[in-house]
Amino acid sequence: MMFIGQLVFHTSIAFLSIYTAEYLNETAKIYGFLEATISIGGIIAGILGTWRWRISKERLAIFAFLIVFMSLFVMSITPFLAGAFLGILLLGIGTTWIRVLLQSVQQMATHSAYHGRMASFRMVCNQGSVVISAPVIGWIATEYGVHLAYAALLIPVSIGLLISLYVRRQAQFQELTRTISC
Repeated sequence: MMFIGQLVFHTSIAFLSIYTAEYLNETAKIYGFLEATISIGGIIAGILGTWRWRISKERLAIFAFLIVFMSLFVMSITPFLAGAFLGILLLGIGTTWIRVLLQSVQQMATHSAYHGRMASFRMVCNQGSVVISAPVIGWIATEYGVHLAYAALLIPVSIGLLISLYVRRQAQFQELTRTISC
């Protein structure tokens, strides 16, 4: 499921300049501010990550996927600058939580003898998802508009959300997410 965070993050960054120029009709200066905003979202996520984990426990993944869903939805429907900034800020927060907090849960669930192998497998899935989806997302952006490339990302995010709803009820996941070392 963590590949979804990577897929959404890298695809969003890749299309952000086109989104800014063609959909928002804004300049490179605004693009730079949007780029900075996604990083600010990541910083906020980092600062609030442990706190969020303590509050949400087994709902951690659900909450992260909902934030990403909302961000992509906003970015795909509103051509307004304020909406784009809100969407990209939430995207930075949500994708960081998917990629970092869920990776922590995965590492906790993996026997220490397999941490390196799991990290390699995770990287193959993460990078592979971006490579495989890039032509499809690019075609959608070309044919239907760059804002609908963001809407297309709602599909894997929705799948991740559904899986999160299922996994949240699993005893092992509940046990792992209730354990926090900080």
